[in-house]
Amino acid sequence: MGALTTGDSSNAGTITNFDVNFNNIISFLDLMSHEVGHLPQLGDAGNNLKHLSKSGLGYVKSAINNRSVKYEDYHDKAPLEMTAEIGSINFKDFNNFVNKNIGKNKLESLFKNKVSSEDDKFRIIQKWYNAYKN
Repeated sequence: MGALTTGDSSNAGTITNFDVNFNNIISFLDLMSHEVGHLPQLGDAGNNLKHLSKSGLGYVKSAINNRSVKYEDYHDKAPLEMTAEIGSINFKDFNNFVNKNIGKNKLESLFKNKVSSEDDKFRIIQKWYNAYKN
């Protein structure tokens, strides 16, 4: 389960999703919100090899600092991962706002809605997001 962001720049990044359960849209959006956080890191690194090397080195340092090879200790506590996780935190906060202020599971329902057009869904999400920001 998970995903990998690769590429030589933030404008030419590729997110490969290894999570085969596309039916859980909230889980998918949460994961993609994290992965999008890696895109600026591609630009900072300058190329894919440097980005992957920096990520790998971060995992090694994190494992050493945490004296652990548990995934949550070497991966989740690595610097690039913690930075990318801001996207996931923001998404969860937005989804909680929607659940509380618009209605329980409304974001998921919107994506599953077969009647509304993609443009309609986009406009609705923009409206909800603007309310969230305010």
